[in-house]
Amino acid sequence: MSEYSVPQESARVLRDKILGHPCHKDLPIAAQKYVDFVKFSGQDAQLFLMSAVIIEGVADPRLREVISNLVRHLHAFCRESRVTRPEFQAALKVLARAGQMTDDTRDEVLLLTDVLGSEALIDDITRVVERDTATVTAHMGDSIVHGFDEAAHAYLHGSIVDSETGKPISGAELDVWEAAPNGLYEQQDPDQPDMSLRGIFRTGEDGKYSLYCLRPTTYPIPDDGPAGDLLKLLDRHPMRAAHIHFMLKAPGYKTLVTELFDREDKYVNNDSMFAVKPSLIVDFVPRADDPKAQYTAQFTFRANES
Repeated sequence: MSEYSVPQESARVLRDKILGHPCHKDLPIAAQKYVDFVKFSGQDAQLFLMSAVIIEGVADPRLREVISNLVRHLHAFCRESRVTRPEFQAALKVLARAGQMTDDTRDEVLLLTDVLGSEALIDDITRVVERDTATVTAHMGDSIVHGFDEAAHAYLHGSIVDSETGKPISGAELDVWEAAPNGLYEQQDPDQPDMSLRGIFRTGEDGKYSLYCLRPTTYPIPDDGPAGDLLKLLDRHPMRAAHIHFMLKAPGYKTLVTELFDREDKYVNNDSMFAVKPSLIVDFVPRADDPKAQYTAQFTFRANES
């Protein structure tokens, strides 16, 4: 018997309670299979009974599924990791501090999930669940710190097309923003004018777009909060791969939020937020005879119908 088990007699009593509970039929299929096992552990019986009681008043099927899974996996994690009360309280303080640091220009809670790769995973799951064939998504980004040398200029061009037919999308709106050479976005830098390094561009009948921008520079995420503390504990760096943000909107199409990454950036294969996807990596190649840009890059955005 493990140190977390209860006597088999107690397990049988709990199993009977589960089978007789009005919510038993709504437990996940895997949970219903468990109650048919001859050797049903005390901790499993307690867990499934708790799950059933917690979701008893929940009418929404999806919410019932999510909460039930959350309870089961949260309890499993605590048991596997043998989390103690001091460790639990320390974790709560981390979450509370992240919430206290979050404001209109910085989302420390989101940042904390980013350094664990959660947002990148959610993007991938959403793509599968929604059978998404559009350009791969990436997160919207957050506040930045520190400074860097002057960046080079680039000419970025391409097309916006229907993800299924490949036909150009006329009148599509492409919202673009990026960090300055000092690693700051305009809303965090009082020395930058409003809307610095931001712009909205629209496609013509041919679905094409073109614009001048800075070749993106790498920068560290804010590391003075819980997310930074976690990175230090894991002996990981805080650097983001160099990127440019995009939000694509078009009548009759789903909004797309994504990023493009520089293939030659040193952190493209080691992004602190796990946001880099192979299909979002572009080549910035030398551009001749253009006084406005030293490099050029091309990318086709694909949008899904709404």
